[in-house]
Amino acid sequence: MTPDPRLVIGDVAGRIMQVLAPDLQSPYLYGTASLMAAVLGMMVEEWDRAADRLAEENAAIRTLFAQAAPLAPGGLSARLGDLSKAADLDLKVSTLQSANNTLRGALIDLQAWSEDQTGEAVAALNEAIWAEMARSTERRRFSATPF
Repeated sequence: MTPDPRLVIGDVAGRIMQVLAPDLQSPYLYGTASLMAAVLGMMVEEWDRAADRLAEENAAIRTLFAQAAPLAPGGLSARLGDLSKAADLDLKVSTLQSANNTLRGALIDLQAWSEDQTGEAVAALNEAIWAEMARSTERRRFSATPF
């Protein structure tokens, strides 16, 4: 048997909220138990989507880099070009997150550079960067009822 982490964590969160928390007399302990259950509920949601979210985001950032590399100056151009050609072959969340961290660092550098530039191509790139950041935020949104 392979336990499904979503079911196990969800069950623990539900038991904290429905069984344990109501019997706690201290408002502080009740609040702490409720917060623990809510965090566990968010973990269930993130567990299920993390790899997909990271792979989607990494691909989107790499696409931006492919568009930006010809516009950026020397070293930044080369860095963006190299990063745009990479692929997520290892789908472990830790590996995807590490790649995401690297890509986001380069994205910050790209945006810092693009903010000081003029021209239609760079303006379009900057709009694409902001649009991707908005989509990235949306990808990370948690549902109102995680469990």
